[in-house]
Amino acid sequence: ICKAKTEGKYRGRVADAQKHELIRTLRLAHGKSLRETARLAGVSKMTVIRVCNGNHKQDTD
Repeated sequence: ICKAKTEGKYRGRVADAQKHELIRTLRLAHGKSLRETARLAGVSKMTVIRVCNGNHKQDTD
């Protein structure tokens, strides 16, 4: 993995921009709770926290 990363071949999964927008809309615009947002978006509570705090990978492609 280290060798692949240094060669730029290992990048991990691309972030789902639509899912992140849904999370932001539910959480910030509609004022849903953390748990409710996670349930409606089909993600974990930690994913909601990361997206809302900006601690997620941006889609660079």
